[in-house]
Amino acid sequence: MDSPYDGPSYGGRGSGNSPPTYSSPLTPRDLGSGGGAWDGGWSAGGGAIRLNVWHALTVDGEISADGQRENWGRESGGTGGSILISTGSLSGSGHIKADGIAGLAHGGGGRVSVYYRSSQSLPIDQITANGGGDTAAAGTVEIQPTPHYYWARPADPYFHGVERIEWDALGIDFAAVTADILAFHEGQQYLLGDGRPAFS
Repeated sequence: MDSPYDGPSYGGRGSGNSPPTYSSPLTPRDLGSGGGAWDGGWSAGGGAIRLNVWHALTVDGEISADGQRENWGRESGGTGGSILISTGSLSGSGHIKADGIAGLAHGGGGRVSVYYRSSQSLPIDQITANGGGDTAAAGTVEIQPTPHYYWARPADPYFHGVERIEWDALGIDFAAVTADILAFHEGQQYLLGDGRPAFS
């Protein structure tokens, strides 16, 4: 963003003439966006946090990917970033947040996704992706008790020459799940690998 009077967007749109949102609400892995500023001020979007926890994740403090700003009063607030968590269970009394921050214009909220296998008791209202002000939109918060599988690479379902393939799985027991990799061409099915680890 160039103008400090238009807020940046990520999971939610910033205030003013903000750009579109971006990234996946189910598998957020991108950084947030900074806003514009005058006279050397600055703002920054929140970072990108990824946690794979085999058994139990207890949050009594804070996991934060909030937006930032210099606070000289000459800059827009940054957006929240991304938090992607895969765990057996989630509990505690703390906060997980990817909030935007207010400024001359306000940054939109980020994206938070939590996948768990057995239980989730962290208070829902303490998992947030709030906008930085009243005129900035909240981002997305997904809390899923079911597994989620996705291709990490290539970005689309088509191969182009020689490709390195990468996949991921969220909310699963990695010791109990394997993956079979199949490709299809002109109606034919090809087995690329079976019994592979559930994530690459």
